[in-house]
Amino acid sequence: MDTPPPQSEAKPFAPVPAPIQRPDGIKHIIAVISGKGGVGKSTVSANIAASFAILGNTVGLFDADLTGHSQSMLFDTHTSIESMLKKHEPADCCGVKVASFGFLYPDAKTVIWRGPMISNGIKALFGQTNWGELDYLIVDLPPGTSDAQLTVIRDIPIDGGIVVTTPDPLAASVAERGLVMLSELNKKILGVVENMSAGVCQACGDALRPFGSGAGKKLAEKYGVAFFGTVPLSLELHDAVESRKPVVLKYPDSPASKSFFQITDALKKSLP
Repeated sequence: MDTPPPQSEAKPFAPVPAPIQRPDGIKHIIAVISGKGGVGKSTVSANIAASFAILGNTVGLFDADLTGHSQSMLFDTHTSIESMLKKHEPADCCGVKVASFGFLYPDAKTVIWRGPMISNGIKALFGQTNWGELDYLIVDLPPGTSDAQLTVIRDIPIDGGIVVTTPDPLAASVAERGLVMLSELNKKILGVVENMSAGVCQACGDALRPFGSGAGKKLAEKYGVAFFGTVPLSLELHDAVESRKPVVLKYPDSPASKSFFQITDALKKSLP
């Protein structure tokens, strides 16, 4: 029996500010969320964006994780601070327009900001970037359910969110909080993705499930939402991350890439 996400009349959130208007020319805005870090949410975001681009769509990728920005490291692309701050131009990453604080704070430099500053920074980077005409804008959210997540889910006109978890029941139970957050803020739960699923032993060919199996699908079934599929563990995926190129571009025929293309197709079908 499907469990509807809990609803609450009184929500412990600050008063809702005036929403940010959707920039002209952007057809769909999709948030990628998780309850905790370390589940590969940024890698999933990058590969979904790259998959859309490969399939002939115009795509943007907004790295809203200001304190844990990853997209500037997942793509082997550099841009000048002047280009981002003065011209407000996103970086061109393999056909994907990317805006990330990682281009402003390279290497080990970090953003040490309080919550209100982070929220304002997210709004500024999103609103001031010249996105142009986009079929899809993917938003890579930081893990959790606090200021940064509220800023994107409540204040930015997203079409809905994808929840990323691993097969581990603990990770899924934390990711569930992100799913419920979407519901309580009246945003559509587009689907669930299970990352780091079964891999294959290079020596014997047996399936390897170091994080268990099935937690993502169970989470989707519990709330009656779409399960977009699994992404297997693979050496190709690891190598792609190290080479700063999405696996769908570096190894398009790999099992991980095939999974990302299937997930992207399911995501596309879930949108109006």
